[in-house]
Amino acid sequence: VRVVLAEPSPPLLERVAVALEQAGYVVEAFEDGTGAYAACMHLRPDVVIAATAMPGMDGWNLLRSLGANPRLDSVPVVFISDDTSDMTRLQAYRLGVRDYITRPFIEEELVIRVGRLIVGSGHGPGESTMLSGAIGEITLPTLLSLLDFERKSGILLLVRDGEAARVFVADGRIVKIEATDHAVP
Repeated sequence: VRVVLAEPSPPLLERVAVALEQAGYVVEAFEDGTGAYAACMHLRPDVVIAATAMPGMDGWNLLRSLGANPRLDSVPVVFISDDTSDMTRLQAYRLGVRDYITRPFIEEELVIRVGRLIVGSGHGPGESTMLSGAIGEITLPTLLSLLDFERKSGILLLVRDGEAARVFVADGRIVKIEATDHAVP
């Protein structure tokens, strides 16, 4: 999932980018809306996160520019703002912002909000995916690394010589293994 991030404060830009990357997103970070818009034009992102106040093209103009482009008008936009007034938030929602978060905020909250937007698009944790195939074609450590990286949840069923084991995975982490009649915490 590709996120374009526009935030004029270098320390906040870095903190948010790192938090999103640790959550498994590919992040392109910019200190202004002009660079963010150029990145969107080059390759359509899955989400745009933009500060309302930035030098050059601010978040409001970035939102309008995205909305005026038929290829980008459906990209969800999240605003970061210092303005806590209900009227400003309402104006943002009227213009098409999908979420509005005020400073100060915890990076994890922003990551959760972005995740909720992604779930509706079919790219994130809410999607239903079935993986199947011969384990001989991919090593188990590679498969587990993939599940961890993608933060997948589900049950991995391993079958060999009439014996079966179930590996329960939540957010990419093994939480329980059941083999034959034995449960391993």
